[in-house]
Amino acid sequence: MAVTNMLDFNRSFVVWESDFEAHPPKTVSDLRQNVHNRARIQIDCHLSLTAPDGGATEYYLSEACKTERVGADMELGIFTQPNADFRVVMSDVDTIIIKSWDKNDKGVMLDPPSLGPQPDRQVVPTSNFWKHRFLLNNLNVNELPSADEVVLAADAGLPVVART
Repeated sequence: MAVTNMLDFNRSFVVWESDFEAHPPKTVSDLRQNVHNRARIQIDCHLSLTAPDGGATEYYLSEACKTERVGADMELGIFTQPNADFRVVMSDVDTIIIKSWDKNDKGVMLDPPSLGPQPDRQVVPTSNFWKHRFLLNNLNVNELPSADEVVLAADAGLPVVART
């Protein structure tokens, strides 16, 4: 069995920060919260896209999260209303924010409302965030070259990661 270095998804995260005063974000619908927000969300998937010239861009898909206010008081409440689940696909270049509401085209306005309604799929330059980084941790794994070995490992309750 070959030993390979793989991303340890359990200990790897996308991290971004918003500073609503120094670098106002254009992706939120409710600014009534702490003026500084740091999000750290576990990575669910990694994609490396290679361009025809050989340059690669690394994208990371976050786990699902809820839209919430950071540091909001109890009266205001932690969750924005209406609430959405969201995932982020982030690279050093661009970010896609994927929101799932109880229905499509919900009509939730961005803040300020002059930015229009918040889309279900919002593509922004990663520089839209005040700061961002990727906390990536690797681990050594044993390659399982046959389907039988994969089934045995899964049936034994061992962690299994796939690369396609």
